[in-house]
Amino acid sequence: MPHSDLVQSVLRSLSILDLVAYSEHGLSLQDICHLLNLKRPTAYNLLRTLVARNYIARTPPPVRYRLGEAVFHLADQVAHHNLVIRAAGVLRRLYDEMVSVLPRAIKPDEEISAVFAKSLGGEIRLLLRIRNDNPAVLVRPMSIMNPYRSTSSLIYQAYWTREERTAYRRSHPFEEHGARLWKNERELNLYLHQIRLQGYANPQIYPADEYRLGVPVFDDRHVLVGVIGVGVWMRLNKLTRFRIVRIAMDAARQLSSSPQAVPKRA
Repeated sequence: MPHSDLVQSVLRSLSILDLVAYSEHGLSLQDICHLLNLKRPTAYNLLRTLVARNYIARTPPPVRYRLGEAVFHLADQVAHHNLVIRAAGVLRRLYDEMVSVLPRAIKPDEEISAVFAKSLGGEIRLLLRIRNDNPAVLVRPMSIMNPYRSTSSLIYQAYWTREERTAYRRSHPFEEHGARLWKNERELNLYLHQIRLQGYANPQIYPADEYRLGVPVFDDRHVLVGVIGVGVWMRLNKLTRFRIVRIAMDAARQLSSSPQAVPKRA
């Protein structure tokens, strides 16, 4: 028989996941037995295994079975992987366009970079970077961004909920990490409000010859999923800065417009 070498218990488990995924309010054990033509003990044992691994969630009585958090975690991982792959292509184009609008050639002691950062495990991490010392190579640093100096960290704080922002600052105390850059937390919070109004971050906390910009990247649910950032270590006139902002915002829009393959939670 075709496919006779396939593991039947795995196939049945996958069929259960498919059924539950398309059910708006979950399914009862009887529903699953009827729809898949399974005996009650077989269906129950398969469900018990899936519940134990959190791929299926069991509601309080009257018992129904819905997708569990493990499914959404896998989907988030797929979306993250796809987003980083797309970000790599966007960063390369961004870097080339940014160099093309600079007023002159880059000197050996100057630096131009384009980066992509994301919130992972309670930290804002630098996932991708292109720099003028080796523009053909896309580096994956995975380094932690400064909580109050990095435009990526500031953008996340601007768009996070109050609870998320409070938890982040609890791990990164303002007095220890941010007081030297900002007069007080009120000034910082006013700037975070400004980020939300203008749609990007370029705080005036850097030296005159160090220009940094961050632009948020959203998914199709308008959830912040990353930050496109640029850095230019040379003096720039107002027109060049304006052009770089437009280029970076266009790059973020390109990345934001790509679909995020994350199923909706029931």
